[in-house]
Amino acid sequence: MAFVELADEVLANPWCGRQVEVRLEYQAIGASGRGDWTLSGPTEPELKALLIDLRNLIQRSSDQYLPRVIDTLASAVPDPDALVVARALRGRFDEAIARGTTYENGRPLKPDNVARLWLYGRYHHREPGKARQLKALDPITRLVYRMEFLTYLQNVLGIVVDVCDFITVSKERGYLASVPLCRGAEPESPA
Repeated sequence: MAFVELADEVLANPWCGRQVEVRLEYQAIGASGRGDWTLSGPTEPELKALLIDLRNLIQRSSDQYLPRVIDTLASAVPDPDALVVARALRGRFDEAIARGTTYENGRPLKPDNVARLWLYGRYHHREPGKARQLKALDPITRLVYRMEFLTYLQNVLGIVVDVCDFITVSKERGYLASVPLCRGAEPESPA
């Protein structure tokens, strides 16, 4: 299954490592309360490498679009528990693209919209309108948008790991015989 190969590449990214960490820190300068915000996360090369593969899982037009993969796997596993798990995974994906962690002008930012802005303005296709929109953001808004984008990626990566686990459990129950295990889900051989 093409998803497993793609998931292996995504999870092999040095930034991913199944323990994605993003930190936003504030360093005060003097007693005035002013200071600098710093966002720690992946380096640009790590992020670009990750997005080359991850974009296939988050683009609706892709055959590897995550909800499509989840639905395909669920239809291949005639187990009621699998259907419940698949619905929960779809729900998590839908929530990850619709509900963010930040607000702008009293309205919640939609992670999917922020992801598209970053993806198409900076990394993929480089649409001039989206690139100009990114450049026009004031520094703090740009930081907030980037944090939202990285949080979105964390959520998607967590779902990828869980889909790999879904495949493993389904195979243990005797389903999905033709689907290989994700490398990260294979038991390690003793040295």
